[in-house]
Amino acid sequence: MDKPQIPLLINYASNPNCLGVARLAAGGIVGNDHCGGDNLCAATLSLLLDMARINVGVINDVVELTGELRRRGWHIIRTPDTAETGCDQLSSGDIGVLISSRFKHIYLVVNAGNPEMPEVADCQSLSPHPHWVTGGNALPQTTFFLRAT
Repeated sequence: MDKPQIPLLINYASNPNCLGVARLAAGGIVGNDHCGGDNLCAATLSLLLDMARINVGVINDVVELTGELRRRGWHIIRTPDTAETGCDQLSSGDIGVLISSRFKHIYLVVNAGNPEMPEVADCQSLSPHPHWVTGGNALPQTTFFLRAT
């Protein structure tokens, strides 16, 4: 359903001007709703999805955005460290979802060349940047990925 729009989504998310506009608008939405920083990533991604004609509306909650994408037919892909060889390979256009007891984050993979540390677009930078899928000192591991159908 949404798969034909993925190249456009990656294009917008890779463009610092588009990503910056989405991040700025998301900051206004999250600020007006008095939500925490965990929600800025969801609002930014939902605005990028809308720009790419994947009309989810403005969603400023990681769990809610994940649920909306699942309702739209996106399916779960395991993380590279838990995937079976040859199965569930990370791809550009996949959406990483991190849900832990203390932290929530959602991001778009714009370049999956290095599946352990792909380039991603999120609210943390105005351009794609590397992100450890397996976590690190400050971040827990990505829980799963979503892929458009």
